[in-house]
Amino acid sequence: PVVSLSNGVRQIMICQTLHKNGHLNGMIAGSISFDLFAKELQTLQEQAQETFGTNVKFLIVNDQGNIVYHWDDNMLVHVKEENGSKISVTSSISDLPSNFVEYAQKMVSREKDFGVVGYTLDNTKELFSFAPIDGTYMTMGIFVDRDPMFAQIRSQLGFAAIWLVFVTLIVTV
Repeated sequence: PVVSLSNGVRQIMICQTLHKNGHLNGMIAGSISFDLFAKELQTLQEQAQETFGTNVKFLIVNDQGNIVYHWDDNMLVHVKEENGSKISVTSSISDLPSNFVEYAQKMVSREKDFGVVGYTLDNTKELFSFAPIDGTYMTMGIFVDRDPMFAQIRSQLGFAAIWLVFVTLIVTV
């Protein structure tokens, strides 16, 4: 992620080196609006919310440990003035809570088959997992609010227990 220092627009740069016969011949690059990228993530959040019945939050990091996307706008790439000059500032995993850095490092190393762990985020019990995004140098993590998801499971277990008692009473009478 970068910010144009001339107009302040956030962008995601997409670059690819060009090789021919084992020699570097150049590079092709382009950019997409960060807003377009964020809109796609918002669509994913809505789909995940429908699927899990609870709020979800995404975290995307690259293999350099930079935060590409975070639900907190303060963690996103932004322009800062320093010594009279504008500079682009990108947050890194070292800016995340210290009790999360271990997971963030695993994201950066693009660990596969991570599984799911419990994590407390903003005083809310969450389930967290991540996976590398194929064809990129990025890894996406997802936080899912645990309690609403488990409330539905507990409700269904309670209903099943009542049915079991009811059937047992009918069979034994």
